[in-house]
Amino acid sequence: MTAAMKIGVVVNASAGGGKGARVWNRVEGELKRRGVEYRAVRTSAPKEAAELARRLAHDDGCGIVACVGGDGTAGETAHGLIGTDAVFAYVPAGSGNDFARSLRLGADPARAVETLLHGKVRRIDAGFAGERLFLNSFGAGFDGEVVRRANGSL
Repeated sequence: MTAAMKIGVVVNASAGGGKGARVWNRVEGELKRRGVEYRAVRTSAPKEAAELARRLAHDDGCGIVACVGGDGTAGETAHGLIGTDAVFAYVPAGSGNDFARSLRLGADPARAVETLLHGKVRRIDAGFAGERLFLNSFGAGFDGEVVRRANGSL
């Protein structure tokens, strides 16, 4: 990645019970401190991140589209970038952050911005379950029921 690429950011401020907003504030402060030009858009509803990411890549010409949120936001954002030339980047701000752990991403916003600007692009595995993209793991049956119940208790 290079600092010259136009950067778009999909922000899920509600991720992690509000952690997304706190992490975004720190990331945005770091972007401003470094004089980085960016365009940020906030999700306002579930399943909106894909469309926002697609618009950032296509309409706004962002070569890098990052998301600040949890695993769900990451999957949705990546899904929106299918068929574009944009590079997907992720700043973890969810409650579980399994995807970030699988990539050994840290949680420090300054480090995330450094990686966003100068990190090495690498390929990752992804797949589909029906029409839904998954990035780091897939569970069905018992796994799915545990997640359904856990998410319902929040």
